[in-house]
Amino acid sequence: MPLIDPKPPTPVVNAFKRGLEQMVQMDRAPAGLVAWMVQRVFVLTLSDVARGNVLDGVRPVLWRFVAGSCRGPAVAIAIPAPSRGRRPRMTSLETGGGIKKSFLEVETIKHLPDVRRRDYELRRLKLPGIIGVFWLAPQDDSDAHLMIPYASVVPGLTGKKPYTMKTFLARVRPIAQKRLEGVK
Repeated sequence: MPLIDPKPPTPVVNAFKRGLEQMVQMDRAPAGLVAWMVQRVFVLTLSDVARGNVLDGVRPVLWRFVAGSCRGPAVAIAIPAPSRGRRPRMTSLETGGGIKKSFLEVETIKHLPDVRRRDYELRRLKLPGIIGVFWLAPQDDSDAHLMIPYASVVPGLTGKKPYTMKTFLARVRPIAQKRLEGVK
């Protein structure tokens, strides 16, 4: 089954197009790039993880558009959630090997046996300073969320392997609790 692309609101898509065009005009991005992948990026606080409130505590913070290909030029453009009453706008452009790595990681994820069993929306979830994961959110209202690390300091959570939400929480919760104790 395929990974489902999220559907950003039209003003967000327009902000991506305007931002990319501005970067092309400034000679910071090549012309002719086509959006290949859109991901919604979420963050989670240490407190939410420590309490076990992962799904209730996540906050969407931005849309990440990746344009280009792994064989040619590629860029990622971030469009954060706008402040109330403001229109969305591009705030960052990323280029280089990290973008091409994203293409390859997503292609790998598409072919994992666990991923092929149902439709998932591909998201990113960040627990700052601890872990960044591809978050596969099931589209059938089940609790079959899968987490695949792409940046981690968590022992026992390695990349390219899907973890259930329960396993993910069991591994990151003690780290979040320990970090919160250090803050007190």
